[in-house]
Amino acid sequence: MKLQNITKNNMKKNFYDAIILSSTFKENKKELIKFLCHLCNECKSVENFYRVIPVLVFEEIELDKFKTIKRFFKKGHHDIFPKILLNRNSKGFSACLNYGISKTNSNFILRIDTDDTCTKERIFEQINAMYKYNLDLCSSYMKDERGNILKYPLNFNTLLIWTALGSNPIAHPSVCLRRTILLNTYNEELLFCEDFDLWMRLFLSRNLKFKCLNKTLVKYNLKNAYLKDYKNALNQLKIRFRILRKIFILTLPIFLGIFPNFLRIIFRSNLLLKLRRRI
Repeated sequence: MKLQNITKNNMKKNFYDAIILSSTFKENKKELIKFLCHLCNECKSVENFYRVIPVLVFEEIELDKFKTIKRFFKKGHHDIFPKILLNRNSKGFSACLNYGISKTNSNFILRIDTDDTCTKERIFEQINAMYKYNLDLCSSYMKDERGNILKYPLNFNTLLIWTALGSNPIAHPSVCLRRTILLNTYNEELLFCEDFDLWMRLFLSRNLKFKCLNKTLVKYNLKNAYLKDYKNALNQLKIRFRILRKIFILTLPIFLGIFPNFLRIIFRSNLLLKLRRRI
């Protein structure tokens, strides 16, 4: 009851606990309307606990789809009206996600792709975990169309192992992110692996509080994953080499600086100070 009262107060203040963010791929109008209706139903199901709205971002080239779908929801087909945006500023999937983030306001950002669906528990379970454990990032397991469970690392150590094995250790369509960590937004130069790039930059730049729920909260469409696998692998290689180059530039002087400091401790002769004054 207390939680419900808090939510009602937040609604009066035009407060959102979360948005659930998507950008289009190659779906037709009917598929996108069905997808948004699904998200509206899921947001409606948690309205006594949390205030959440779907956000769908179109590129300018998809103006016709944008207008049609916006008209459909303006006719009042759902109690929750999704935020439907047109990105006229830039092109590409990453750019549309960044545009959706910049044009909304919420504590958290849930991600879902337009060819995937959420389970009925997803929104509540993830937002609840974010508040309960004060998390920066929460992800989950997924299930494919054949019923196979796609498991992911539950802690930071196994996340490192998965990364070492060449995998993307966090399922992008399953994540819930704290908005304040997204000073590092999606890299708009990448057509693929924008999620892997973001995870690596986030984990290198700060000590994130991360948790993967060992629950299946997303139904995942494998078809597009197979189509993109080759290009994802190429882009992962580029991202990994770029990160290694940056780390090497920093690591080498840090590592080499260990030895002069050992000499200072052993000989206590202030050789380093004398040398530094002569340079």
